[in-house]
Amino acid sequence: MKKIIMNSAIFIMSVFISGVVILTAGCDNNKPKIQKDTPFAFIPYECKVIGKVNVASILKIEVVSKNIDDNKDLPYAKELKAAGLEISNIESIVFGIELPASLKDTTATTYPTSDGVIIISAKSKINVDDFIKIAEKSSEGVKFKVEKIEDKTAYILPAAKNNTETYIVQLNDKLIAVGTQKDATKAVELINNKGISILEDEQLMKLSKNTEMPDMLWLATLIPDGFISKMDKDTPNIKDGVISINHVNDCLKISGVVNCATKEDAQKVLLPFQMASTLIAMTSDNAVKPEDLSIKADNAALFIDINLTEKGLMALLAKSSGKPESSESKKHLKKDADISKEDVLKTSQELPETAENIVDADNTAE
Repeated sequence: MKKIIMNSAIFIMSVFISGVVILTAGCDNNKPKIQKDTPFAFIPYECKVIGKVNVASILKIEVVSKNIDDNKDLPYAKELKAAGLEISNIESIVFGIELPASLKDTTATTYPTSDGVIIISAKSKINVDDFIKIAEKSSEGVKFKVEKIEDKTAYILPAAKNNTETYIVQLNDKLIAVGTQKDATKAVELINNKGISILEDEQLMKLSKNTEMPDMLWLATLIPDGFISKMDKDTPNIKDGVISINHVNDCLKISGVVNCATKEDAQKVLLPFQMASTLIAMTSDNAVKPEDLSIKADNAALFIDINLTEKGLMALLAKSSGKPESSESKKHLKKDADISKEDVLKTSQELPETAENIVDADNTAE
C-alpha cells in the first residue's frame, strides 16, 4: 500500500523535504484583490508556510516526461489512470504548513507532527474511493480507517513511528486534501463555507502575489514573532520571505529574498553560505562554479540567485546522498585533500561578492 502511495504521491511529499525557507516582505496600504477560485481557498489561515508545485510545468521538462513514459507500464498504472490519479492528470499541488510558536519547540520527534495539508488539483474527475481500493489491494495487511468529516469521507492512513495519521479526503470532483486530522478537517470546513483561509492573510498574500506566482515551484512564509528570536544569540532572526524554482535553458534556477530582522542577522546567514559555496565549487569537478551560487546583502535583506546545470545538480545530489563518486570525482577529491590556504582564498575571491565588500557597501549606503 505504501509503495502505491509513494508512486502516485512522491512528487507531492518531496515538497516537504526541502529544509530551506527563503523569505521576502513588502508594505502597501492597498488591500490585495484576492482570487478565491483557487485551491489555496482550502488552506487554513493558521498555515504560515504556503507554496505551489505547478505539475503541468514540470511535466514539460524532457527528462521528467521521459521518466514518466518509461514507467507507464508499472503495476497498477492503468488502475491509477482510471481513477484519475496518474501524474499527467494532476494540474497543481498546493500546500500549507503550520509553524510552532518557537523553534525551541521543534525537535527530531516533534517537527514531523506539525499540522499541515496538501491540496491536489486535477484536470479531470478523480476518484479517491478507487485509489484507496488500489492502495489496499497492493499491500498486504494494511487497511485504511474510515470516518466522516461533515459530509465528506476521510480515509486514514495509520501513523508511522513518531508521526501522525494522514487523512485523505476528496473535497470535490477535482480536489483532494491530504494532511493531518486538524488541517484536513479545516479544509472540509472551508469548502463548506466555514472558517478562514490563508487568502485572508494580507501579508502572506502580498508575499505570494495573491498566490498567483507563475513559477514551476514557489514557497512563501511568515515567521511568527519569537519563532527564531528565542534561540541563542548566534541564530539569525529571519522574518519572512519567498523562494521560486524554475527550469530555464536546461538549468535549475532558484531565486529568493531573505528578509532578516537586522543587518547583523543577514550577515549571520551570508558568511556561512559563502563558505559553503566556496567548498562546493572546489569539490564539484567544475560542475558548479562560484558564480552559480550567489547571495548578496542589502542591509537586512538577502538576495539569492542560484543556477545549476544538470551536471551541477547531480554533483550536489550525489554528495548529499552519500553516493559513491565517479572515478574522475575521486581523483578530484584526492587533489582537494591537499588544498592549501592560498587555494581557498583564491576561490573565495572568485565569489560574486565577498562579505567584506558587502559590509563596505552597507557602510557606504549608511
